[in-house]
Amino acid sequence: CKLSRLSDHIGSLKNLTRFFLTANRLTQLPDSFCQLRSLIRLDLTGNFITSFPTEFGYLHQLTALYADKNSLQSLPESFIHLTSLKTLNLGFNQLSSLPTDFSHLSQLRNFSLNNNNLTSVPNSLGNLPLLDSLRLNNNQLTRLPDSITNLSNLEKLYVNDNNLSSLPADLGHMKSLRILNVSRNPLN
Repeated sequence: CKLSRLSDHIGSLKNLTRFFLTANRLTQLPDSFCQLRSLIRLDLTGNFITSFPTEFGYLHQLTALYADKNSLQSLPESFIHLTSLKTLNLGFNQLSSLPTDFSHLSQLRNFSLNNNNLTSVPNSLGNLPLLDSLRLNNNQLTRLPDSITNLSNLEKLYVNDNNLSSLPADLGHMKSLRILNVSRNPLN
């Protein structure tokens, strides 16, 4: 038996710091979920969640969010207020667009957006100074923003299996880059 919904009373767990909801049948989170202000780690991997509550960005203490293998189609604008995030995994969803300003997520180190429906990523992605791993593989990207070369701490960049015909000209200036996968792109 797998969990298909959470009670609206879930928000009363004020001291909850880690919440593991992996491999259930959840399609949504109740609005009261946004009252879990002590939450540090949230694992929603392997559900059927299509969107987050509007006020999801109020989980200011959240440092790790695993929401991969769901059915997410969009992110609420409040998402950019998750300023403590260090790990964000949104891979294997149905995202076709992202909020335009990611610069507030300045603590982010690992960002996975692989296996979605993205055709572009915002320029603000280049404003994440601590980012060391970025997975954009298996999307429909036609170009990478030039700002991506501002990621001076980036060690791993996966952009394989997209529709990229070129790479940013200053990619060679990314001195920390150790792994670069651009396989299966129509590069010129």
